[in-house]
Amino acid sequence: MMSSLRTIAHNSHDARAGFTLLEMLVVLTIMAVLTTIAVQSLEPVAQKSRIEATERTLDTVQKSLLTVTQTAGSTSISGFMADMRRLPTTLAELSVNTTSDPHWQGPYLTAPANSPILFDGWNRSPRITFADSTGTSKMALDNLQDLLLISSDGLDGVPATADDVVRRLPVSQLTARDLRVRLYAVDAQGHAVDISSISSTTPTVTISTPAAAGTPQATVVEGMDRVYTLTAAPGASPPVWLTGCYAIVVDNVTPAASVAGTVYEPTIRVNVLPGSSQTVDILIFRAAATGTGTGTGTGDSGAASGS
Repeated sequence: MMSSLRTIAHNSHDARAGFTLLEMLVVLTIMAVLTTIAVQSLEPVAQKSRIEATERTLDTVQKSLLTVTQTAGSTSISGFMADMRRLPTTLAELSVNTTSDPHWQGPYLTAPANSPILFDGWNRSPRITFADSTGTSKMALDNLQDLLLISSDGLDGVPATADDVVRRLPVSQLTARDLRVRLYAVDAQGHAVDISSISSTTPTVTISTPAAAGTPQATVVEGMDRVYTLTAAPGASPPVWLTGCYAIVVDNVTPAASVAGTVYEPTIRVNVLPGSSQTVDILIFRAAATGTGTGTGTGDSGAASGS
């Protein structure tokens, strides 16, 4: 009898132990399911946060390329394009003078410590690439419909897929529609006079670019002024004026022997603004009052106007 009772007690103890283990397994399973649901429900929030961080990074990169500021009726430009007068080929150029170009005045992009680049929301570096108007990749820009792309490869880390975060900048938004230089001369009283009656030679106008000096595309006479419509430097890509700060140089102003006055062959710095049609007015000769001689000037100001 006592043996039977001990057997029953022992079996009862085993049953309670098995039930407790089962409970633990059930609890662990429920916790795993709840954890999975929580992670899945939070993933869209995390992804949104990464996308927003990436958008901010791309905005920062875009501003480092070019920033146009308007204050008190004047317009100024700053950034990589303003100094270099070209587009960068890599993101690193915005932080480091990779070509040792003396025009480089950066860094234009502030990157994290101990890193030459900025990262997107997935801790990867954005890319700068070129494409045509359909989005097809190109090695260089040569058309006003082409695009400069500042992009992140998104969640999958693969270029040109649906989850990419991209800034598309048309070349037309980074260039001037037209750039002209108008030379003029005045008499001793400041009245405009015909340049052809002053200079025995045709003045030359060049404009600095990183590659070479530009050449006049066309020279026309408007009233008493000589007007030059300038093209970009030979081989420039695209063949238009990219936004930037340029130096316009006037040479070969030779007054006739019968004309006395001051010759100006200045170098004028001008900001070429995106989307603008600009004309730079430059004084090249001021006639002397009767009885005075001929001189030379180099610093008379020019005025740029645009819309």
